[in-house]
Amino acid sequence: MVAGGNRVQGSIGLTSPKEGNFNAWMKSAPSKDEVVHKLAHGRVRINTERTLVSMRFDHRTERVNVSSAIRHEADEASVFTRDMELIDFI
Repeated sequence: MVAGGNRVQGSIGLTSPKEGNFNAWMKSAPSKDEVVHKLAHGRVRINTERTLVSMRFDHRTERVNVSSAIRHEADEASVFTRDMELIDFI
């Protein structure tokens, strides 16, 4: 499916052998009052209402010590959040 010249990603659920429903996946782009910082395995999103830290690890393909990576990236996210507080972003 195409919307505005761009591809729309989603999933198709079959309701019968010849009919189905298309459900577009929700995409969220950072708004003007939001800052995003990329981590090696995730990201930190900060806006005026909340701070979100997310990380993903694929155990099948990555050879990484997950607990060490979580500790290291949480420290990095903490420093970034502190810096945002110092400039009165949040």
